[in-house]
Amino acid sequence: MAKITIPQMAKTLAKKKKISQKDAEAFLREFFDSIVQNVPTSLSR
Repeated sequence: MAKITIPQMAKTLAKKKKISQKDAEAFLREFFDSIVQNVPTSLSR
């Protein structure tokens, strides 16, 4: 399976939504941090 990095995803998001890559990357980091913090411990092995 191919992996994609946050900066790569941010570049695509920035282009599609016409925002800066810096803002897109900050959004993605917060988004994924929120998911990680809210996954029950029993599911995050």
